[in-house]
Parts: sequence; C-alpha cells; structure tokens
Amino acid sequence: MAPGFEAAMYVIQEIPGKGFGLVATTKIPRGTRILSEEPIITIPEHALDMEYVKSSIAKQVARLSRAQREAFLSMPSIHSYQTDEEHYLAIVRTIALPMGEKEDGQDGGGGIFPLACRINHACDNNAQKNWNSTIKRHTVHALRDIEAGEEITIFYLGQLTKSAERQAALRAKFGFVCACRLCSLPRAESDEIDKRLDEIQQLEETISRSAMTMSALSAPLRQLRYMEREIQLYGETGRIDIGVPLAYFDAAQLALAKSDLARGQIFLKRALEGWTDAFGEDCDQVVRYGFLLGDPTKMDDVPVNLSPDAFEKWLWKRETGTPNSGPRPPQFANLRDRSVFPSFSELPNEDSLDLDFYEMVDGSTLRPRRHWCFLAEIVDIGADVRLRFAVRDVDGEKIEVAFHTLKRGIEWINDDVRVGHTVGIAHAERHVFAFSPPGIRQEYPNTLRIFPVSLQRLLLLSDRIGEYANTADGTRRCHSCGKTGSSLMKCARCLMFWYCNKDCQRVGWKYDGHKKDCKLLQDSKIKGLFMGNWYEYSGRVGFPSVVGGQGS
Repeated sequence: MAPGFEAAMYVIQEIPGKGFGLVATTKIPRGTRILSEEPIITIPEHALDMEYVKSSIAKQVARLSRAQREAFLSMPSIHSYQTDEEHYLAIVRTIALPMGEKEDGQDGGGGIFPLACRINHACDNNAQKNWNSTIKRHTVHALRDIEAGEEITIFYLGQLTKSAERQAALRAKFGFVCACRLCSLPRAESDEIDKRLDEIQQLEETISRSAMTMSALSAPLRQLRYMEREIQLYGETGRIDIGVPLAYFDAAQLALAKSDLARGQIFLKRALEGWTDAFGEDCDQVVRYGFLLGDPTKMDDVPVNLSPDAFEKWLWKRETGTPNSGPRPPQFANLRDRSVFPSFSELPNEDSLDLDFYEMVDGSTLRPRRHWCFLAEIVDIGADVRLRFAVRDVDGEKIEVAFHTLKRGIEWINDDVRVGHTVGIAHAERHVFAFSPPGIRQEYPNTLRIFPVSLQRLLLLSDRIGEYANTADGTRRCHSCGKTGSSLMKCARCLMFWYCNKDCQRVGWKYDGHKKDCKLLQDSKIKGLFMGNWYEYSGRVGFPSVVGGQGS
C-alpha cells in the first residue's frame, strides 16, 4: 500500500441518524487493509473492581496528547455519568473494541482506537474488525469491494443471529436500533434469512460437538455435507461472514485426518484466503496455519480440466451420494459402526437440535433423520419409585437409565433383566437429571430391548458375522477354513454362517465356537439386531424392520 493511501481511502463525516462515521473516498477493493491502529487506552484484563478500572482509565486519559484527548472525549456514550472519571468509563463501556484472546484462552481485554471506534455497525457489514496479536494492532479490512461514497461498517456483535435477537442485543449493549439492509428486509424475506441463520447455528454446534467426541471420523461424508451446507447458507444470507473460512478450515482438518491430502490442501487454501481477506496476511490464523499449505496443483490426486461445477462436485464428494452414503452398507449390522451404534458421549442431547441425528420439517417440527441404537451392559439394577439400570457403554462410561414409562419400568421385570446382559435403546438421547449425572430417560417401551448376552460377547459375535456371514458379489467365506467361493452352504440353524461342506461345518461347530454363536442367534431379538435395516430409515421411531422380513 502506498504511503498516505490508507488515510486517503476514507473521511470522517456525520452520518444521518448515526452521528459520525467513516465514508470511503475511493473504491476500496476486497481484502484491502483500511485501518491499522494501536490503542490509546486499554482496559485492564479481568478487572472486577470498577474503582480500579476507573482509576486506570483516568490515568491513561491524563497521559493523552491534546488531540488524542479531544478525539476521545468527542466519542459517544450511552451511559450516564456525573464525574470526569465516570464519563471516561461511560465512553469506554460504549465503544471499546476487543483485543482478542491471550494464548491461554483468557480474554485479552479491550481498547480505544480513535478511528476504528468511529466505525458504525451494520448487520450486513462491508468491513471486518480484528485484533492482530502478531503486530499488536487493531485492523479493519474490506470484506467486499466498497464503492466511493459508501459508509464503512463493521459488525458489533459476536455472531450473526436472528433479527429479533440482534436488535435486542444492540439495544441492550449499544442503545440503538439497527436499520441496515438486512434489518430492513420485508418480513417474509427476514424470516427466510432467520431460518438460514438458525440452521447455520445448529450446523456449527453439530460440527463442534462431533469434533470434540471424534465421531466425525466415523461418518466423514456426513460431516463434509454439513460443512458444505454451512458455506452455502452463509452465501444465501447475502453477506460475507468470517464463519466461511472457519468452515473451510473444519473441512481441511477432516480431510487431512482421513489422509485426503489433495482435498485437505484445497480446503486449507480457501480458509487462508478468507482469513487473509478479512484479517490480513499477517493475522494470527495465517501465521499459525499458513506453513501447512503446499501446492495442491502439484498433487496427482487433484483432477484437472474440470469445469468449476464438476470440480466442486469432486471436492465435496457429491458423487458418493447422500450424507449417510459411502461404501454399500453390510448385509448385517456392524455393532462397531459408531455412526449407528454410538457411545453415550456421542448421543444427541434432549434439549438441542443435533443435525447429525435430526432434521427440521416445516421450520419447526423435528424428526429423526436415521436409525441409531445405544448399546450398554447392565452392571446394576435398582428400583425405588421406578426401575433403574446402571449400565456401562462401549467406551466404558457408566451411566443411569431411568424408566419413565407409564408403569415406571415394571413391564420390563422379566428373566432377561439381569446384570451382565446388554440393553439396546433405539433413538436414545442424553438427558440431564436434576440431582444426578446425565443419563438416559426411558419413556417408550418399544424403543428398548434387552439381549441375554454380555456387550463384549455381542461385539465379538458382530465381528465374526462381518467376516463370515456377509457376502460380496456372490462370494462367501467359510467360517471354518477361511476359503472363499460362490457355492458354499449355509448353516441350516442360524442361516447366516457359511461352510464349504459338512466337514467344515462340524469343525466350526465343535472347535471354532459356532455352537455358541448359533445358540445366541436362535434368540429372535439378537438375530433381529443384526438383521435390522439400520442403514435405511423409513421414518419409524424404534428398532428397524428386519431385512427381508416383517417388523420386529
């Protein structure tokens, strides 16, 4: 940037209904650094003593030059005051800008910047404020091309929320009602934007929760769809948001975690480009992650000579189908598939919309988007006013299942209810109890089954079924000798395991454990668990129908 160009880009002038603000004097291209300022006053970090804060600010005001002091005192305040110290504090409380986070994640305090603090708010802001800890200055960058004569605006709040929520926050914190383009839309258009913003928030919560529990790695295509949808929704709001580069960065981390270097590099490049536009090439994010970027065009896995649409289709793996798609699902359920049989920590919460499990219909109604089942082993049984199980899940976490059915669990008192057996709960959710740790509140009898076998034995049976019962292109695998072929015979009792001949079947029965497995599979509930159509959701809450049979 040429010397003096920064000052020549804008002028401070009065804006009707807003007081003073910054107006572009020339066209400012997207990504241009409009401002770079050091604070003239800083607010102490984590200061709870208001007298100390007032004293600190007053001492800093006393050290200002005459021009700086006049600029500071001319700034607006929405808070009442009686003394000079209270006046200074009132200004700071009204217009101070954040100075980011420290390396330990703590609040970095705030500051007064003579020019940046003059920039007015708009929900469809054309510029981005940022504390750059690398250069210790507050910067403002153009998010899009800003035309000469156009007011430069920033977004005062943390995240773009629905219209009513934004207006309430702006009135409470800054004392004004926003009348920007986004807030002045006709009611129908505003409602549509609000729906998109709601979906963005739910997607971000789902992506964040999946990252914390590592469940994203068990269903990467579904996570990729969420990130693509999030970016699409941001575009449909009609504004440029810093959530877009973050979504690309999430996609980059997912791709790299799955050893997809080509896509990971492209997603990372887009994230860095977005951060550079919004924060500058010396910003914290670019400094921290820029060294990871190679040249994706030199990677053999990146397709060439594709149209833009075809390239995006490849990049987001759209050719693989729907969010739940991927390799063809197995004939029999794989109980180690955490996308279908999650641990307790991976279950959705009762009080939030988890888009990994639910979808919104008609803008207000929630319904499951797929099947899932929580499996855990019973380790204790109790009954005070209702039946309660203490269970241990696949991760070893111990939680409580409390029966809130009409009969308070009495209908489940039978021979299968015993320590060491496995409980399965279809469409289970995490529930926060008032006086005990989170667990599961079981309300519907038809969504719970008890399997007369330990969880570990059930998982090992699942492993053997996956290896010896599934067929691939008409090819089967003998449970006894391990040979493959298309003319193997099926066990006449369980109708699941395959053998070359009767000799192999006798060996499998006597020495390879099939006698015990076959006995387990005579139990209709256990067999139904493996034969359930878990991978195709029909809209029915509860256990799925058995493949090739009637509902179980």
